[in-house]
Amino acid sequence: MVQNFIEDNNDKQSFAVAAKCGRCNCFNGNSNDSSDDEFGFFSDSFTANSSFSDPSDTLKSLIPCASVAERNLLADSSKIVEKNSKTCKRKDDLRKIVTDGLIALGYNASVCKSKWDKSSSVPAGEYEYIDVIMEGERVIVDVDFRSEFEIARSTSNYKAILQCLPCIFVGKTDRLLQILSIVSEAARQSLKKKGMHIAPWRKAEYMKSKWLSPHTRITHPKSTSPPENDAVKKPTGPQPQPEVMELPVTVEN
Repeated sequence: MVQNFIEDNNDKQSFAVAAKCGRCNCFNGNSNDSSDDEFGFFSDSFTANSSFSDPSDTLKSLIPCASVAERNLLADSSKIVEKNSKTCKRKDDLRKIVTDGLIALGYNASVCKSKWDKSSSVPAGEYEYIDVIMEGERVIVDVDFRSEFEIARSTSNYKAILQCLPCIFVGKTDRLLQILSIVSEAARQSLKKKGMHIAPWRKAEYMKSKWLSPHTRITHPKSTSPPENDAVKKPTGPQPQPEVMELPVTVEN
């Protein structure tokens, strides 16, 4: 239980690190951290007929945006994060700022809250992220994606997997699901190798619930009415009536 609290605290602190990631670092998949004792790390999870010999290669192929529209959305989101990360320290505040910034750029963006019930394998929970409706389809935007997968005392191979993940994720749910499957399995293997308990919120089912559970769009549209100082104020209460001057009537003979 103590270790669980340590992991949770590390997740909260990691936002300060993730905020430093710029646009050039979002697809950083380079890592020289390796260890001979982790050879065959995923041998029991990936079949031999896989098109990639290393899960990190599979992951790297899933990270890049799948379309020009997604790349533009990532670029716009990254600019907003870079501009506000120094002054905005809370993840939920930055999420709202990014959402408002995207709306100002013409995107159909909203903060989304997912919520799921307790099951036999995972506890109940909720999570917030951003979604953007593009050509009738949802595109997920998470401004601190990588930190959601950080674990204590991770193996060097898992650290390499973690470095493949972008700080800011932009993509559709099908690609996200594949990423979640790979990274969740890597986390399970890492914890198992270190002899650590696999907390319920580290299981694949729980991680997938964050972005793939039923959700509610909670951003309210901004008012388009003019500011109060610029609007014409209507008078209230009884108003004085204009005075009527009676002119003398001249009678001509």
